[in-house]
Amino acid sequence: MTLDDLKQLAIEAFSRHELIYTSYDQDRWRIARVERGEIKSTYATEIISLWGGRLYVGGDIDDCIFAYYSDSANPIDKLKWIGRNNDVGYYVCQKAQIGMTDNGKLTTEGRGKNKGPSARVVYAWAAVRRLCDLFDMEQTKRDEIIEKGRAKRAEIDEIIKKEREALTPKIYEQWEEL
Repeated sequence: MTLDDLKQLAIEAFSRHELIYTSYDQDRWRIARVERGEIKSTYATEIISLWGGRLYVGGDIDDCIFAYYSDSANPIDKLKWIGRNNDVGYYVCQKAQIGMTDNGKLTTEGRGKNKGPSARVVYAWAAVRRLCDLFDMEQTKRDEIIEKGRAKRAEIDEIIKKEREALTPKIYEQWEEL
């Protein structure tokens, strides 16, 4: 199985996951499939932004820790650091090796003649990727609501402007009569 095959399998495994929990501090999340209102445990995953630039991913997949993110203190930025990086074969795997301090024992495996990231790393990456997708979908919804609000505001402003323009001559006429 190639790395691309493994990535596709992992992405498909999380494709129907939903965000089922977010911590108050926005640094801990749970994703899982929800069918008919029931949370399913298959590939249910918890993702935690840890101190020191580390990101924990685990649950019904093998635990994995990615390290060291230092660009921002924002946990969402830390998610995107892994979830939006498609260089799983080198960069993401390297960050898992650093986070797991395993020198490649748990984070790499043989695939034919080549060694590449283990299923542990690829599935952890896919879970973080899915969470990033869910955040992007929520942001798109918020953006649409904001845009609708702006359009409505512009419509109201135009009505007010027309009303003022219609009233202004009448006000001056009444003023002159006084």
